[in-house]
Amino acid sequence: MKIESKNPFNILSQLKFEDKDYESDSSDNALEVNENIKDYAGFNVRLWLEKKHRNGKAVTLITGIDMSTENLKDIAKRIKSRLGVGGSVSEQTILIQSQNRDEILKLLRAEGFYNIKKAGG
Repeated sequence: MKIESKNPFNILSQLKFEDKDYESDSSDNALEVNENIKDYAGFNVRLWLEKKHRNGKAVTLITGIDMSTENLKDIAKRIKSRLGVGGSVSEQTILIQSQNRDEILKLLRAEGFYNIKKAGG
């Protein structure tokens, strides 16, 4: 191909795309992305900031996720590894040893939780 002008976009008009390949690739990728996201819309999740009985150190309590302890531990593990902090799970509450409520909110939204509010502190 010989480029006749200095405009680099002229060559794009000479390229031809096959519609069959383009349509099949885009639809397959879209289905994979949608299947990976879980919908936890029924949970009323609250992010509490607490400093009481902890020698002035702040922790974030995540409440309102009514799941088995194993699932809560799995969610807590992902949050803790992402933030690089400690934490634990007890009685339907996840305790994260930091006050990064904004980042935790973003992580929970990425997991599929939509009804999340900051509470306390």
